[in-house]
Amino acid sequence: MARLPLIVALVSLVSLSLHSLTCASEENASGVLPPEVVAFRAGLETLVRQNRLPGVAVGILRDQELIWADGIGYADLENKTPASPTTPYRLASVSKPFAAVLIMQLVEKGKLELNTPMAQFRVPSRYRQKPILIRHVLSHTSEGVPGSVYQYSGDCYSDLTLVIEEVTGKSYPRVLKSNILDPTQMRRSVPGPMAPGYETIIGDLALPYEVFEGVPVRSAYPIVVPNWSSSHEQDWTVVGFLKRTEDFTRREILGNAYTPLHGMQTSGGLVSTITDLAKFDVALDRDRLITRESKEQIFTPAVSNSGKKLPYGLGWFVQQHKGLKLVWHYGEWPPTHSSLYLKVPQKDLTLVILANCAGLSSPYSLWQGNVLASPYATLFLETCVLDEKD
Repeated sequence: MARLPLIVALVSLVSLSLHSLTCASEENASGVLPPEVVAFRAGLETLVRQNRLPGVAVGILRDQELIWADGIGYADLENKTPASPTTPYRLASVSKPFAAVLIMQLVEKGKLELNTPMAQFRVPSRYRQKPILIRHVLSHTSEGVPGSVYQYSGDCYSDLTLVIEEVTGKSYPRVLKSNILDPTQMRRSVPGPMAPGYETIIGDLALPYEVFEGVPVRSAYPIVVPNWSSSHEQDWTVVGFLKRTEDFTRREILGNAYTPLHGMQTSGGLVSTITDLAKFDVALDRDRLITRESKEQIFTPAVSNSGKKLPYGLGWFVQQHKGLKLVWHYGEWPPTHSSLYLKVPQKDLTLVILANCAGLSSPYSLWQGNVLASPYATLFLETCVLDEKD
């Protein structure tokens, strides 16, 4: 049982908050929510209101089943379109665990090794200056002396796009689609926010907002398109996070298989929903995407050259809390979107929250590797995970 005193206190908040928040809920088969989920929902509604988030979508999985999915607030404030579990959101860095799964699939097939130097691939020149391994990039230990310290780097992680494309001979969005999105039937997910053929799903995307002085104000998602007309480096518009010269390299590697990234690469860009992410989570837990041994590798924190345990594994943050392993990732692209994906494997519990502003992540410096800095994560742990004795 989760902490009952806290549950009783939080349940009393439900009647105070429901009148001011629009919710679109999918409950379990019985139609009755467990008391710990009721408590979590009450607390979440309070946090959303206090932090002026325009809207969030949320889901909880237990024993590889989506036991509750909900929308709180709005995907479109102006038109009062409620957020819902099927509303598409940009995930930002919650895309990184998907890339880690793709890398491990290649490792399992014998096409790649984690200890292969990045310099063996057609990647930026910085990898020829130091002995940086694929493992270092996956664990954010490629900065400074490789393997010595953890330093979060989305830019370096994005270079794994080039590695996957060179090994497979396919564009990264197509690899992601064929190896994860299609097998898991993630039919409301898009491999890149500007990918063609997904106009209906992108049209349903939660609209972006910036919370300015406590008021959500309509913003705009970053547009990621190539600017081939300019020869000046300062005018290079990134394709994903890859510069124009790197996209030329992609064309040479892929030949006729080349397609634009459409804003999708290993570091970010995936568009998805709560219900689709639940499908990914179940497939991961049931070892349908990678083996249990591979999953154990990505869920194990890296160890520095000096023997220090670091806060990141391979594509996932990993930390301990009260005897439980927490495996998680956050997403953040200020000011327009943020996300949180938290797994507690020993309890077979997962939380996913998506937001159409940066407030789910930005205030909490989650890149430092401590999910307990997030009140959304601690609320989940206190109401749904930890026992009374904890």
